[in-house]
Amino acid sequence: MNVYSTLSRNADALLQRARNETAIELEDIEAREPLNILVNSLNQDARLNVEGAKKYEQYLLKILCNRLRMKRDFMAHPEISEQVIEPPVFLWGMPRTGSTKTQRLLASSEDFNYLTFWQSHNPSLYSGKRCESPQARIDNADEFCDWFAHASPETRYTHALKSHEPDEESFLIMHSLLSPVFIAF
Repeated sequence: MNVYSTLSRNADALLQRARNETAIELEDIEAREPLNILVNSLNQDARLNVEGAKKYEQYLLKILCNRLRMKRDFMAHPEISEQVIEPPVFLWGMPRTGSTKTQRLLASSEDFNYLTFWQSHNPSLYSGKRCESPQARIDNADEFCDWFAHASPETRYTHALKSHEPDEESFLIMHSLLSPVFIAF
């Protein structure tokens, strides 16, 4: 008999835990609906083992903490929205078509700015202070990469995660809570 596990917290409890962990008393109203749908789907439709449920919950909590930190930073520094962003180059491809290899090849040319995994995994400052060292966010990304390599060793042949390597925006987009990447996770 298969025994599946569920997340130990519902969406409201996860949102409250994120506020407690960050000490940021902002409401993330935009997160409530997609988070409810995602948590309900994980608990009703997914077939998670105990470790998978625990890791999913930790990952969702990390995303919610990042969202609160970004809200805090945008409130403290509204000039962020005035930053000029040069038009990006998008590389789009179906899985297993070489898109990751092409993206990493372009990044290695130094002709393009690129997003490293640690930046997409932890895009917001922990303290909100511009002088903050990124090392704690890098260390957290390293821990995730190590866990991922252990939990899914075969993935390293198709898409190895390394903190300082260029990576796709998938992990950044997961912060919207509206990403199809949750299925792959």
